[in-house]
Amino acid sequence: MAIYKNLAFAALIFSLQSTAFACRYVSAVDLFYESGKTTLSEAESKKLQDWFQSTLKMFPAVGSLGIEANAYAPNLDEAKALAKKRGEAIKHLLSQKLPTDTPTRVVFYGHTKPKLDVLPSTDVVFIDITPDVEKLKLPSCLPVPVAR
Repeated sequence: MAIYKNLAFAALIFSLQSTAFACRYVSAVDLFYESGKTTLSEAESKKLQDWFQSTLKMFPAVGSLGIEANAYAPNLDEAKALAKKRGEAIKHLLSQKLPTDTPTRVVFYGHTKPKLDVLPSTDVVFIDITPDVEKLKLPSCLPVPVAR
């Protein structure tokens, strides 16, 4: 039975080598908050500012802004409210420097655990900016079969 699994795995790897995957232009940053706070520390604030400036240099025409705000509190409703405040504050800050018609998506998640397996803290906001590919005339990211 193990030989069939190995053969299937080898076939999968071989098929992956002959097909290119789609890509997506994006610039992203993770910002960590002190527990219970709605404002960034000075270091995280500088990190956000530096990232945002370098992203706008790289992609002067922004296609979309995405914000995922997370927060920890022992009470789930309090955690959600804290996450919402963080997300709205980041949205307000960044939206001031973007065209008013920039599509923006903000989601909020409350957590009753201070840590997750993959993150050192659930007090984090993830932000991503995608460029306006058409305005910037960026090359297509569509998958292209690789010649054999």
